[in-house]
Amino acid sequence: MLSRALEPILNDAFRNATSEPHEFITVEHLLLGLLTQEASDEILKATGADIDELRCALVTHIDATVPKLPDVAERETGPTLGFQRVYNGLYSMFKDRAAKRLAGVVCSSQSSATKIVKLFPFSMSKA
Repeated sequence: MLSRALEPILNDAFRNATSEPHEFITVEHLLLGLLTQEASDEILKATGADIDELRCALVTHIDATVPKLPDVAERETGPTLGFQRVYNGLYSMFKDRAAKRLAGVVCSSQSSATKIVKLFPFSMSKA
């Protein structure tokens, strides 16, 4: 796993996507998972975000735009390209951080939530 702080975020995103069951896990599912974390709440509230309104808007958007798997689906929920890009970006950040730590270079003290928030400027995502 990428880090202990990211594990619950990714688990919540996956749980949200598979419980419906949505055909895809999206960046919006990831943001929804991020909203369950205290650190992200602090970051978003500092920008003036209404967390409950954001959560409601995300659920509405996901329900309206992400297709659901049929009851007798022969496949499972899969990631969208946007989700894969965010995940790969996170993987690269944490891999670089681990390599620097091994080399004795001091790493920044940014939280996992801050790192995820930095990855959301994808123009195609409603997140």
